[in-house]
Amino acid sequence: MKDNHEILKEILNVLRKEELLDKIILVGSWAVYFYHEIFTNFDLNIRTTDIDFYVPIPSNFKDKFGIIKSFRAINYDFRVDTLTNKVVFFSPDEFELEFITGLNRKHLSTVRLGSTPIYAESLPYLNLYNDRPLNYSFEGMAIRLATPTAYVIQKLLILHLRKNKTSKDIESLTYVLNYIIDHPKLLEDLLTKSKVLSKRSKRIIIKNAKTFQILKILEYIY
Repeated sequence: MKDNHEILKEILNVLRKEELLDKIILVGSWAVYFYHEIFTNFDLNIRTTDIDFYVPIPSNFKDKFGIIKSFRAINYDFRVDTLTNKVVFFSPDEFELEFITGLNRKHLSTVRLGSTPIYAESLPYLNLYNDRPLNYSFEGMAIRLATPTAYVIQKLLILHLRKNKTSKDIESLTYVLNYIIDHPKLLEDLLTKSKVLSKRSKRIIIKNAKTFQILKILEYIY
């Protein structure tokens, strides 16, 4: 079985070939995977096979060489949700790759990505990842990653919606939150982001923090 490094290299090579790396942001637990390369003494094991790429501007996606064909070349097939048209790529190793995008004005459950045949799931609060994503070079490829603070805040905002993944989410975001609190620059970023949250978002975070016993965040959301 391939290790995480090799799996990500294959996937990112496809996206580089399709000239999409500058149009996506790696979010979720696989963004956290790279934090140990960027931040000192960061050590969190990743135990998920779901890889999510956030697409800030769906219309920018182009099907240069054929994304589906390119993924099939590395043994990834795809399935389409018959109700929403959402496309998920999957490998024999049970890795799943999905593109996601923010909610649009029509609140559609999925959005077509530019000229491609791919429909991405439309989810709330993903706009948090637009603010200064981390730039990282992986195997000579320039990729963009969700920041730790955006990761924590977005997870806290949707925690009550992810009932089948709550325990993993709590473990991961608690570790990242504790790391942020111990590092002044990251903590400053957390405080800055918390100040511009809407009242509704703050209420959701406070409620989820109390429900799932992530009480430390309450010191920084006001």
